[in-house]
Amino acid sequence: MTAETTGRGRANAPAQETTAAMLRRRAAALFPQDAASRVGAWHVTLGVVFVLSAAALSLARQGGPGALDSIWAEDGSHYQFAFNHDAIHALFTPVNGYLLLVQRIVLSVIALFPVAWAAALMAVFGALASSLCALLVYHASAALVPSRVARACIVLPMVIIPFGESEVGNNVVDTQWYLTYSLFWMLLWNPRTRVRQALAAVVIFAAVGSDPLALAFLPLLGLRLWSRPLRESAWQLGAVAAGAAFQGVGVVRGALATRPPVHDYSASFALHGYVRYVAGTTLASSRELAHLGLSGAFAAEFTGLLAALAVACAALLLVNRAANWPLAAICAVSGLGFYCLVTMQGGAYTDRYAVVPLLLLITALAVLSSPVESRRGTRGAAMRTYLPLAALSVLVVANLAANYRGGSEPRATAPSWSSQVTAGRAACQIPGTREARLQVAPGGGWHVTVPCSRLTGLPAKSASAPRRR
Repeated sequence: MTAETTGRGRANAPAQETTAAMLRRRAAALFPQDAASRVGAWHVTLGVVFVLSAAALSLARQGGPGALDSIWAEDGSHYQFAFNHDAIHALFTPVNGYLLLVQRIVLSVIALFPVAWAAALMAVFGALASSLCALLVYHASAALVPSRVARACIVLPMVIIPFGESEVGNNVVDTQWYLTYSLFWMLLWNPRTRVRQALAAVVIFAAVGSDPLALAFLPLLGLRLWSRPLRESAWQLGAVAAGAAFQGVGVVRGALATRPPVHDYSASFALHGYVRYVAGTTLASSRELAHLGLSGAFAAEFTGLLAALAVACAALLLVNRAANWPLAAICAVSGLGFYCLVTMQGGAYTDRYAVVPLLLLITALAVLSSPVESRRGTRGAAMRTYLPLAALSVLVVANLAANYRGGSEPRATAPSWSSQVTAGRAACQIPGTREARLQVAPGGGWHVTVPCSRLTGLPAKSASAPRRR
C-alpha cells in the first residue's frame, strides 16, 4: 500500500507541478520561431510584383476624378499644416489627442514637391503602404498559418478593403489602421535574424507612434514575455517603449486637450456596430444582399447576424486538436475589444474604426479553416479538411469582388485636384492675391489654403504685385 500510494503520489505530483508549465508551453506555441529562410531574387521579384499589382488594384477602384487626382479630407488639413510649420513642429504637434508619426513625416515630405503632385503622391503612398503591410503580414504569419491560401484570405482584404471606395484607401492619414493590424502580427512574429527583428521593431514603433490605440495589444506582448525568453522579445519590447515614449511627448504638449468630447461608452452601442459593420462586412455585405431584394438597415443587420452564425458554425464544424484555437480566439477577442475601444472613444460608426477588427475576424476564420493533416486513405476526411478553407476563399473573393467599386465615397463626386490647382493659379493672377483656397474631398469645409508662390512658382511679392503694361 505504501509503495502504491507513493507511486500514485509521484504520478500526481508532476501533473500538479506542470500545470503552469503546460500553460506556458501552450502560450509559447503562439510565438514560434520562423524558419529564417533566405530571401532570394525570385522572392524579391514576386514581392515587388505583388506590391505593385495590389497598389494598382487599390488605386483603380476609386471613381470620379480618381485616386491620383483627389485628396481625402484629413490629408488636406495635415498637408496644409506642413505648409505653415517646419517638419519638427508638425511632428510634435498633437492632433485629436495624439501624435501622428508616419502621417506627419510623409505629408511634410510631400509638401516639398510641387502642389500639383500632392494628390498623386498621397494616393500612391497610401496604396503602397497597405500593400507593403499585406506582404509583411503574409510572410510573418507563415509559421502560424502555413497554408498559402489561408494567408491569401488574410492579406487580400488589406489591399482591397471590403468597404467599397472607402475613406480608408489610398490616403496617408488612415495608414495607421494597416500599421496597427501589422503590429498585431509583429508581436506574434518571432524572427531569428537581426534584420527581421529590426523590421518588426520599426513597424511596431511606426504603429504606436502613429496611433496610441495600438497599445491595446499590449496583453499579447505580455503573454509573449511570460512564455518566451526575453532575448526573443527585446526588439519588440524596445519598439513599444519607444513608441509609447514618443506619444508621451504629445501628452506633455497637451495632446489630451485636443481630443473632442465625442465619446459614447455604451456597450450596446459598440456591440451593435460590431455586428453590423464588422461581422456583416467580413463575410457578406448589403451590396450582395441587394441582389436578393434586401436593402437598407435590415440588410445590414441580417448580414451581421449571418456572419456571426457562420463563425459559430465554423467553430462547431472544425473541432479538432490540430486547429490553432488559442490563436483564433485571440484574434476574435482582440478584434471585438479593439472595436469597442475605438468606437466608444470616437462615438460614431465609421469605416476606419472597423478596419482592424474586420481583418482580425477574417484572420480568426482563416486560422480555423486552415487545412490540417487528414487520415491516410480516407478521401472523405481529405475533403472535409479542405472544404472549410475553400468555402472561406469563395466568401472572401465574392465579397471583395462585390465591393470593389461603389460605396459612399465622397471622393468620387468631389472636384479634381488638378482643376482646383488650375483655378488656384488663375486666382493668383488677380492683383493683391497672396493665397488660393483649394477644395478637397469630401468638399464642404475641407480645403487647402496654398500660398500663391507655391502655385505659380513666383515670389510672393511678384505674384501679388500689379502687372506693368
